[in-house]
Amino acid sequence: MKISHIQSVFSGALALLIIGTISYLAIRGFQIPEILTQVALVIVGFYFGQAPYQRENKDHSQGAKQ
Repeated sequence: MKISHIQSVFSGALALLIIGTISYLAIRGFQIPEILTQVALVIVGFYFGQAPYQRENKDHSQGAKQ
């Protein structure tokens, strides 16, 4: 297994854990700590910001193979 794949799986699992925790707290009616909200926003921003670059790199690597 490649290191980049392990990092991707780990970061995805961490993101799901944080988003799941926030969802659980909201559903149960607890107050969501501000730091948890900020971390979740950073994670969401990172994934949405990274997605266009991943698509662009994938398109370039496919073009090189053809």
